[in-house]
Amino acid sequence: MDCGATCLRMMFKFYEQTISIHKIRKLCQTTKNDVKLLEINEAAEKLGFRTCSMRLSLNQLT
Repeated sequence: MDCGATCLRMMFKFYEQTISIHKIRKLCQTTKNDVKLLEINEAAEKLGFRTCSMRLSLNQLT
């Protein structure tokens, strides 16, 4: 269940920032069973990113 937290951490590394995966997990409220997209979105906002969530089909991405 670390994929959302890991993606946020990779974004920080891209911008040459360091943040603990534990801090991100806590902000995302990651559990052993799941993490919700809304919580990842809110964690990203708290960490300084601007976010925009939307539902798209695979065809709309290409």
